[in-house]
Amino acid sequence: MKTTTFYIMGVMLMLLASCSQEPTLQKYFVESSDESGFMVLDIAPTIIQTDKVKLTEEEKIALNSLDKFNVLAYTTDKNNPAKLKQEQEKVKSLLKGDEYEELMHLGSNDQGASIHTVGEGDAIEEFVIYAHNK
Repeated sequence: MKTTTFYIMGVMLMLLASCSQEPTLQKYFVESSDESGFMVLDIAPTIIQTDKVKLTEEEKIALNSLDKFNVLAYTTDKNNPAKLKQEQEKVKSLLKGDEYEELMHLGSNDQGASIHTVGEGDAIEEFVIYAHNK
């Protein structure tokens, strides 16, 4: 019985150890939030003042489905201008993953924005706006 228990525990440990350690946008967000040069904002959807805007019932439902807006901003370090390019490349590579679908892309290498989603149709789980400017 003890041998079986140790065998099962060993298999469970191997399964846990083999979990994907690939970088994700969420991991990047959490890790970067403590670094200098980054600013994090958590914004409640109630900041959108809808009392002056006429919304359809469907639009109201969509707006009420928002949990929060998480904003991560990076300010260029004058002493290390190459860091901006490094951070841009990290985010771009994360957004190129199969998980994210690019809906729109505007701009150039100097400035621009892109919109990405996770999920489809009525089941959008994540909405990502990536904007950059020198």
